[in-house]
Amino acid sequence: MGRYIHNEWLKLRYNRVVLAFAGVGIAFSVFAAACVRLEEVTVYDYAWLASTEFMKRVGGIVSILMVGIAAGIFSMDFKQHTVHNALSCGVSRSEIFISKVCVYYSFGFIVQLISLVFYTVLVGLLVGWASPYYHYPHLVETMIVFHMGEAVIVFFYMSCFLFLGMIFRNPGALIFAGICAFYFDTMNGFSVGNAKPYWSPMYLIQIMRYYLRNKLVLSAEFVTLFIPCLVIGCLFLFIAYLIFQKRDID
Repeated sequence: MGRYIHNEWLKLRYNRVVLAFAGVGIAFSVFAAACVRLEEVTVYDYAWLASTEFMKRVGGIVSILMVGIAAGIFSMDFKQHTVHNALSCGVSRSEIFISKVCVYYSFGFIVQLISLVFYTVLVGLLVGWASPYYHYPHLVETMIVFHMGEAVIVFFYMSCFLFLGMIFRNPGALIFAGICAFYFDTMNGFSVGNAKPYWSPMYLIQIMRYYLRNKLVLSAEFVTLFIPCLVIGCLFLFIAYLIFQKRDID
């Protein structure tokens, strides 16, 4: 399996769809950071907290671009019959799926991390690194927990696009379906009676910022916000695996 994972990484070098979507995501992060103006700066625009604004200002766009990465890694292979070639060489479906998933999530999180770093560093260079009038207690621990929450949101969307990638053979159809799924999920959560057990992940970003501003990130309530996202993301991943095991590769 290790050899097949290595092969999947090598294939990314020649996958123009994946590289194009990754490049657009990183470029958009740089553009968004460059638009921050010193005269409009609040404490959350300084670099030490600017990374917490990343998902609100840039992360949504970068997240939706993950559908292009899914199209390049999964749908393109179905369309070009490279999965069939791997099966004919004695590689099992489980090995192929696990290899592709490892590369898919790894590459997606690398793109997200590079975008975050570019955004934060450029904001720091443009407007400064820290406010001299503001102290945030337990800053390092807060940043770790906050960005782990953001990683769960990215995992959710990537799992959703992976699930769609098992359904749509055509990369263009997958990208369109992913955009529609992102739009409807961004606009809506769902309710059960007066309770709302699942918030749209993009709306969840607003709740995260409320917890941050009130210095409540290091609380059990903050951590439980992400349980539905994590569970549904794992469910998408599991269903995608089952579909891959049964679908007609030809």
